[in-house]
Amino acid sequence: MNENANIIDVAHLVVLAASQKGIGVTPLKLQKLLYYLQAWNLVFFNTPVFQDEPEAWVNGPVYRKVYDYYKDYQMFEFVKIAPEEKEQLDESVVQMMRNVGFTSEQQELFDEIISKYGKMASADLGLRTHNEDPWKNARNGLGIFDYSNNVITHESMAKYYGSLLNKKNQ
Repeated sequence: MNENANIIDVAHLVVLAASQKGIGVTPLKLQKLLYYLQAWNLVFFNTPVFQDEPEAWVNGPVYRKVYDYYKDYQMFEFVKIAPEEKEQLDESVVQMMRNVGFTSEQQELFDEIISKYGKMASADLGLRTHNEDPWKNARNGLGIFDYSNNVITHESMAKYYGSLLNKKNQ
């Protein structure tokens, strides 16, 4: 895995893979799918998918580069894919997986993340992150609507989600 993968390439891969499963992705949902993909990669493989760390915004974790890239979309508008990619969706997903550098194990995890979290509504994913320590701790002392660009660290994500896995396995 290339831990220096470009987050925009990974975001595009998420949109393609979700579309392949018949799942529409809004910019808000995309942020949360990237967040959970990163968190679980840190837990299972002890490595980030990409170096970017999310910020603890009002609506949950947000990757600024991805926000800037998709800012022309409304929060709940589905991200569109190019017609040529839609026609060859399976090939596009396979090619993007290669480009990003996922191992076969990471491809399996990626597929599970898209299947599990992708079926959830954007708002539900946001509420979920609001109840989890990495986001809550990064916003410590802030009001519910206070602006924040506080970083949610890879370490806090790995520790929290790793503890969830440990509890589940006990």
